[in-house]
Amino acid sequence: MGIPSLRGSWVRIPPPALNKLCNSHPRKRLLKRRRNPTGVAPVTSDIYNWERRYESAIKRLQNDPAILKENRAKIVAFLQSSEARGLSIPRIVKHPNHLIVGATLCTKFEAMGLDDVRNLLVKLKNREKEGECWKPRKDERYSDHTLGDIKSMLKVFWRCMKGMDESKPMYPPEVN
Repeated sequence: MGIPSLRGSWVRIPPPALNKLCNSHPRKRLLKRRRNPTGVAPVTSDIYNWERRYESAIKRLQNDPAILKENRAKIVAFLQSSEARGLSIPRIVKHPNHLIVGATLCTKFEAMGLDDVRNLLVKLKNREKEGECWKPRKDERYSDHTLGDIKSMLKVFWRCMKGMDESKPMYPPEVN
């Protein structure tokens, strides 16, 4: 009888040849399998098409007859300042969608006081008015998270509209 090999068999089995596995060294084989060795995900194309969504929101803003000309100009100025501040495109797309709904539910933004802003938020919360740009499904309401986003966006919008300093965390009394 023979002596057992290191691999636990009485028969000597040679190790597999490296060149038959991958024609290279084992480390190179690992690098071939991993497409991105840095661990950072590669940049993909915009699957949500944010640019098109932004353009369609601007078109809807420009073509909606229920929005006053003054409100439209304020919204466009706010969107431009949002781009200048470096906000991401998805966040900027969210702003005109909410502001269009708010502009159809109220009169001039400049003439609104504290009570008018509160009434606007109540209307948004209850979804009282249905329009062309806003057709809720049955019993569908904004989530609390979305309402929080709308409130914070309105605060920044009013600060921009009133021409306040953006470096200070102070807001106009209408939205404070």
